[in-house]
Amino acid sequence: MNQPRVKNWGGPLSDSVSRYVDADIDEGDGENSDLLLVQISEPATRTPANNKACNNAQASAFVSANGAYANQIAQRTSVSATNLLGLSALESNFGTSNLATNYNNYFGLTVGSAFKGTTGVYATSDGRNFGIYPSPGFLTSGLSFAQSFQGRRVTGVTDPATFAQRLTTRPLAFNSEPGYAGKLVLRINQVSACQ
Repeated sequence: MNQPRVKNWGGPLSDSVSRYVDADIDEGDGENSDLLLVQISEPATRTPANNKACNNAQASAFVSANGAYANQIAQRTSVSATNLLGLSALESNFGTSNLATNYNNYFGLTVGSAFKGTTGVYATSDGRNFGIYPSPGFLTSGLSFAQSFQGRRVTGVTDPATFAQRLTTRPLAFNSEPGYAGKLVLRINQVSACQ
């Protein structure tokens, strides 16, 4: 089996473990259909080699844990791996949020027709419904985002500011909270320094 390669990390990852994820989705027709059946190579935790620009421990750990998944998503969908890492880092607080740790939702995806692949619903006390995703959460929720209309809005975009602008433009913004675009650019830049 070929070892996955991660951009700018200087070589193959070691100690990979392969497994398969099969996520059933309900498209509203009463039938479940497969969204994805992918081989997942789970890399051992690793830090970027000789990267002096990365001075954020949370960003470094997050990139180490999820960089290979982001690259897999980018290869399948043409959504920038760096921008995916930044978006997820913002939405999941570097993978430490309740949604990420307990429900495998690293992108803050709500339940609805836009995002596929959920295995359940997590309802918050304020009435919001978020998707629950199978493990590994970064990969499955990331594919759900990248394959949605939101992901199509940012396909091929590598510039962090353009990526953020497209996700915050109404109507149908991914997030229209004031200041969100600036926060997103900051997170993208933080993870980029650690790749």
